[in-house]
Amino acid sequence: MVRKCSRFLSWFYPGNEVVCFFFQFILTDSLFPTMAAQTHEFFVDMTCEGCSGAVTRILDKQKGNGVNSFQIDLPNKKVFIDSSLTPDELLATLQKSKKEVKYVGLK
Repeated sequence: MVRKCSRFLSWFYPGNEVVCFFFQFILTDSLFPTMAAQTHEFFVDMTCEGCSGAVTRILDKQKGNGVNSFQIDLPNKKVFIDSSLTPDELLATLQKSKKEVKYVGLK
């Protein structure tokens, strides 16, 4: 992915003169490497459809921000997340559901 950024820089000089510079630069993923997507398994103490719905809403908000996809296994209280985020970042995200969450490992 390539991102284009633009910035203005301004300097003030005596006599209230302003000099502005405009520049553009391109950021590529080679400059900012990301972790490859992996499927992580979590135990989430979900007891009903409402609990799984809360987890779904939380993870839906993260799609495009590192979470590619996820699956919820309500009977076994498992959540599988395909993501480039670290397990700690995913754990913090899942803890927003106010449920007990434990990282199981890679699937």
